[in-house]
Amino acid sequence: MADRNAQAGVAATVVLAMVALLGGLVLGPGQIAWCVFLSGEKGETYECQPDREVVVPLTPEQNPVRFLATLEYREPRMHFGRAVTAYNAVLRLGDEQLWASQFRVSHEDDDERTGITIGSSYVSTPVQLFSVEEPGDYTFVAKSTSDKDIEVHSIRLRVRQNVSEVHTASAVAGFVMLVLAIVLVVVAVRSSRQQAASKS
Repeated sequence: MADRNAQAGVAATVVLAMVALLGGLVLGPGQIAWCVFLSGEKGETYECQPDREVVVPLTPEQNPVRFLATLEYREPRMHFGRAVTAYNAVLRLGDEQLWASQFRVSHEDDDERTGITIGSSYVSTPVQLFSVEEPGDYTFVAKSTSDKDIEVHSIRLRVRQNVSEVHTASAVAGFVMLVLAIVLVVVAVRSSRQQAASKS
């Protein structure tokens, strides 16, 4: 009877761990990925050159608006440690600067990797979430910085409109649930080993 109760306890712990894992993935990383990259409607895409202004027409009907940058780059070779190329993004309406942020592409050196990558690599990164106060032709510029370790071939500015914002409390709860899932798995494994040891 004691063995059955112990086995049932381990099974219940595993079930709770799975529930916490699924809930945590949905509320935490899942929610963030959805809000940042998939929510809302696809707007225009603009080809950008570093340090050159791009005109982006925007209206309040698009709120909330999120800018994303897709970078085409070549993976660095013979570079030890972390390689980074960064840009300072600025949005203006006339002479007024509305916001500034930074986006980047980074690459970690992997000593175990062999072979040569042929062609380009791509990465999409969030730039800024904001609201448009008045309609107009806004100017966006990606300013070069001193971080130029990676050769970037092109930058595409992607506009997503009427996007969802990350709910901070639920996202935090999601990551707490992921931690709880790990703890429950550890408890289940230890209990299972203790049962096996008691039988031997």
